[in-house]
Amino acid sequence: MVNTSKYTLFSCISHFLSLLFIVSLGSSLVLGGAMDNTVFDVSLAYQDPDPVEPGEFVELKFNVKNTGGNVAKNVEFQLIPEYPFSSYDPEDIIQKVGDIQVYDASKTDTEEVSFKYRFAVDVGALDGVYDLQLEYRALGGSSQGIWQKLDPIQVKLQTSKTQ
Repeated sequence: MVNTSKYTLFSCISHFLSLLFIVSLGSSLVLGGAMDNTVFDVSLAYQDPDPVEPGEFVELKFNVKNTGGNVAKNVEFQLIPEYPFSSYDPEDIIQKVGDIQVYDASKTDTEEVSFKYRFAVDVGALDGVYDLQLEYRALGGSSQGIWQKLDPIQVKLQTSKTQ
């Protein structure tokens, strides 16, 4: 006859330790996010021209508000162009905006950061709406400089502005 009480006790201890590990892992992930607390409200202020035609340049201006609870340190944004867009200077892909203070709508001196990108549009591009992926990283936060994706930015392309 096999003594099942030993196996039952071992099984209970094993399940308890597994559960304890999972709970402690989840707690550390929540604390890591809470300590950084980086939340950006990013908007496309304008696209010039809108819509853009194939063979032209398009300028995109973004406005950023830090709606998180802490100052975001050493912030950088990157917008890597994909077809039909291209950049002549790879150094223009990363915009170093520095520290971004917490936005407070009740104060008139609250910081809002702006930056621009300028891309060429391929001559053979077709009409449509194209997504561009904007990313950021805060080198002074708990994310350790990992690029975080924001919602895609839509750019309108049309072969003739009169259509």
